[in-house]
Amino acid sequence: SPYRSVLIDFGLVKQTGTKSEKGIIVGTPSYMPPEQARPRRKKYGQIDPTSDLYSLGATFYYLLTGRPPFDHRDPRKCIKMVCEKAPIDPAELVEGLPRKVADICLKCLEKKQSDRYGSASKLIVDLKQLERRGRRTLQIRSYLDRWFGSREPQPRRES
Repeated sequence: SPYRSVLIDFGLVKQTGTKSEKGIIVGTPSYMPPEQARPRRKKYGQIDPTSDLYSLGATFYYLLTGRPPFDHRDPRKCIKMVCEKAPIDPAELVEGLPRKVADICLKCLEKKQSDRYGSASKLIVDLKQLERRGRRTLQIRSYLDRWFGSREPQPRRES
């Protein structure tokens, strides 16, 4: 495989058995779900498996668009954006991105946990369904090539 994984951020590593300071938010604001970014606000709910799906959606967004769904140099303003703003539709940022791919990504990034996928298996069902339908192929390889390779969109190959 031409791809390899590289661990690049040790920002959240801590020694086992140590305690985090109370009230300190730990994580990268651009990839945090609202319930993690503002844990004291009950309206966002408790951290649960849908929180991980939000962060996965933020990573997917970055892979598709080359930018995080929310970004600001001031972490407090970024957290406010995470909690209050909708991300720009990735289909508006990437010409030719299939609507269904953008919809799957945006569903992971919903503010309300109940509006996100309830589990990773439900997300997988949608991804497999998209692939099976064959209307438009989910071209992960071309987006990965664009991001990790030449940065140019790869032409679609007709089979």
